[in-house]
Amino acid sequence: MFAVNYLARRLRKMPKAINIAGNKDKRGITTQRATILRCDPELLIRQQRCKDWDPKIKVGSFERVHNPILLGQLKGNRFSIALRFVPNSIPDSQIKAQLQQVKENGFINYFGM
Repeated sequence: MFAVNYLARRLRKMPKAINIAGNKDKRGITTQRATILRCDPELLIRQQRCKDWDPKIKVGSFERVHNPILLGQLKGNRFSIALRFVPNSIPDSQIKAQLQQVKENGFINYFGM
């Protein structure tokens, strides 16, 4: 929502003019497809080139669509997970076994806290 509100402010539009398919983790490095009602891609590119543009937000891969993206139209998620602070006392074989279990069975998709 930070990015939606930021883009709306930069484009002088109401945030509800920007549609997204779902929320993203605020601590993650994520990508999100969005549609913006009546927006010229050139304007967005010019805005991104301004010196005061927030470097955490990048836009690209534009296409014109007839219908806005709607909440719930996610096709799925892909994750790259970085393991940090794993104690040296845990053997690599145990870590690999756990990762294989996640690969085969997946994991519970918790949302929120």
